[in-house]
Amino acid sequence: MYVFTSPSVCKKMRLQILLIVLFSMFLLHSLPSFSWGQIAFKIEAPNSVTLSDKITVRFVLTNAKGSNFKDPEVEGVSTLYPPSKAMTEREFNGKPSTIYTGTYLAEKVGTIHIGSAQVQAKGKVYKTSPLFIKVLPQEKELKKQSRSSSSFFIRTIPGHTTVYLQEGILVSYKIYARSNRFEFEQSKFPEYDGFVEEEIKTPLQSQLAMEHYNGQNYYTAIIRQSVIMPQRSGELTIPEGEINLIVALEKSIENEDEFFDTSSTPTDRKKMLTPKVKIKVLDLPQPTPENFGGGVGSFSIKAELPDGDKVKTDEPFRMRVTIAGKGNLKLLTPPTLKLPESFEILDQSSQYDIAASTDGIKGQRVIEYQINPRNTGNYSIPSLSLVYFDPAKKRYVTEQTQEISFSVKKGSALAYEEKESSLSLSLEKDIAPLQKKPFYNKSLTQFLYSPFYWLFYLIPLSIAFIGGWGYKRYRKSLEDVAGTKCRKAAKSTMQRLRNLEKEIGKEENSSFYASLLSSVHTYLSDKFQIPTSHLSTINIREKLKATNCSEEVIEEFLEVIQQVEYSRYAPTGIDLSPSSLLERTKTVIETIESKK
Repeated sequence: MYVFTSPSVCKKMRLQILLIVLFSMFLLHSLPSFSWGQIAFKIEAPNSVTLSDKITVRFVLTNAKGSNFKDPEVEGVSTLYPPSKAMTEREFNGKPSTIYTGTYLAEKVGTIHIGSAQVQAKGKVYKTSPLFIKVLPQEKELKKQSRSSSSFFIRTIPGHTTVYLQEGILVSYKIYARSNRFEFEQSKFPEYDGFVEEEIKTPLQSQLAMEHYNGQNYYTAIIRQSVIMPQRSGELTIPEGEINLIVALEKSIENEDEFFDTSSTPTDRKKMLTPKVKIKVLDLPQPTPENFGGGVGSFSIKAELPDGDKVKTDEPFRMRVTIAGKGNLKLLTPPTLKLPESFEILDQSSQYDIAASTDGIKGQRVIEYQINPRNTGNYSIPSLSLVYFDPAKKRYVTEQTQEISFSVKKGSALAYEEKESSLSLSLEKDIAPLQKKPFYNKSLTQFLYSPFYWLFYLIPLSIAFIGGWGYKRYRKSLEDVAGTKCRKAAKSTMQRLRNLEKEIGKEENSSFYASLLSSVHTYLSDKFQIPTSHLSTINIREKLKATNCSEEVIEEFLEVIQQVEYSRYAPTGIDLSPSSLLERTKTVIETIESKK
């Protein structure tokens, strides 16, 4: 059997496809230019500084030239040089930008407030968001031995060391480092014996922050957090874990070539153990009240009939019980449902919407019952009592639901069969029968003299000829390895950058910058046929000049390479986010390719 489509329908379909293609091409052409041309005004500054440090704050206006800049109000610092008097204008790839740079001095320990700055551009006023900078005390002098021993260490920080049975404890693992040039290797966190753990979801990229601890300033980061609940009373121990680091060592740079030589950067592997911590677990007060279901925390309970008063005999209805709050929701036993004798529970299911955070384990647990009534009449479901222990109040608490009253009307056990039969009838009517019309009704003799017959021979021969010609060209291109790499250098690099853009936020900053630097080096090596180990500022500059690149483009490209190299080991000291640095790299490569 075959389906026949009328010519008018085909014409309409072709018109719709054409409109969709044209609209898609318009979006692909217009949206990127629209997003690239947007005006943005943002502030760039360090997250933390040390007392008496000079603070450089940049106010960056992109895609426009600014005027009538208004300095922000500042608190906790003295202004050494206002940003309104330090303005620079740049133009890259035809897009102007204006940068206002202010210099301030941190005068006291605490928090600095940088207010909103404003500027005019193209008839509109743009403002930056307020910014807070943490000022740390100056460091105390330590002995050389003490300084080296405390360069890197891990702290195990429990929220409480004395808790009740089943009470949640926040446990944080925090790294302290004197240098921010390090990255994590595969580590093994403790396995909790006697606890149930709920890990808190944390970002894959943890931003380092400065913290003053024991008289010294450290780069710190929370590397893991969990909420653990003790399952037995007495003294329990949070065991040791193993954290592995790769630390970049300081090296002296004698010339520009050594700055770009990533293979010569000395590193050291460090293995650290997280400290053991003892937890004292108290047993719950005795005697426990009747109907206690093991809940520890703070909860509420609600019961309802989602179907309302539409209850009929022999037609199951739903009853929903919701327990919400903070605590061991997954471990508590819900209260027992007591129903009249003529009611039967057919099914029971539970759904959890629970998440662990630094404030504990919160959410709700929904228990849904499928109940079948057998007799008509007026009925009521007694209130449910949820008994739990509240550690904050140090006593047992009882929460109750309201009694539910409803009436059961006469129903039919055949209701579901009638619905199924009506549904099957509607489906039969919904599908139209296919037309039984032959596709080709001519005789075999007529077919042998038709053009279709000769096409059966010509098409395979044409495919074979085109395939042989294409394979010959392909073999020839494989022999020219260097030329192929040069021609495809930009295309393959842009593909790697697009793949890398998808990984932003999924991996550590150091891995991102290492991949980005490798892509840039591979591009230069393929395009100019220079081994990666021989790349230097001098030969990169000479090769770019040979391609008729302007001095501005060359300087921008070298600055991008320097920024990526520095960001690999010092992610907190950079002015650009990973996405901004990636876009900057893509833009400068596109500019170089346009000079061909």
